[in-house]
Amino acid sequence: MKQLNQLKPLLIFSIIVLNFSLFAQNWEAVPLVSEKIVNNGFSGGEGCQVVQAIEIDHTDGTFLLMGTDVGGIYRSTNGGKNWSPSNIGYHPRGNAGFAIDPKNNQRALAVGGNSIENQSHGLYLTTNQGASWKQVLPISNYKGYRDFKDKVEFVKGSYDTALGYSKIAYWSCPSGGIYQSENGGETWKKVNSNYGNCNLKVHPDSGYVYVSNSSGFFKSNNGGVTFTQKSTLAIRDMEVVLTAPN
Repeated sequence: MKQLNQLKPLLIFSIIVLNFSLFAQNWEAVPLVSEKIVNNGFSGGEGCQVVQAIEIDHTDGTFLLMGTDVGGIYRSTNGGKNWSPSNIGYHPRGNAGFAIDPKNNQRALAVGGNSIENQSHGLYLTTNQGASWKQVLPISNYKGYRDFKDKVEFVKGSYDTALGYSKIAYWSCPSGGIYQSENGGETWKKVNSNYGNCNLKVHPDSGYVYVSNSSGFFKSNNGGVTFTQKSTLAIRDMEVVLTAPN
């Protein structure tokens, strides 16, 4: 009887914890802004001040990423119908660009930044459609404030069937030059120090690297190591058409 009395508090505690655990699993989605809030005259904010980047996958169009200036990342896995925060393992306050692997939409790169320099800034990689992230290239002296340039890309032609992903990727880092990865974004090396604050695109098949800025348009056929200037026009933005890449 004495042993039974000693077990009663433990049994009651276990029941409380069990009930609490079951209750805690019942979560309800809360919108950033509700109709009631809008009708009461409140506006602005709702998680960020401005969207700085958005990307959609080229596999089936179901996976999208959206980057804000101070509210982190949001993702959609159903073609943009619903969105949810995507910040597990992602520590910057904001985002300044994405690249989704054109042959494997589970994998993506994100450029982490904000209005001030921070050790959490740099490149992040996800291998599960943004369910979690890990930092793969820290760049503490990069800010990212109002940095709207497309600057990070996978090379579609570098897809490895055995590995199941595109191996080569590039990033034009505004504070450091051009970086290259040869293992799907896991590790990076600097290949050029002169074209860091540029728009960056790649040829999907050959892997040619294109950059542009206020001084012109440039092309590299050796992995971003050296570039040849093709135009002296001031370029604000550019795109490679995948159905007509040449």
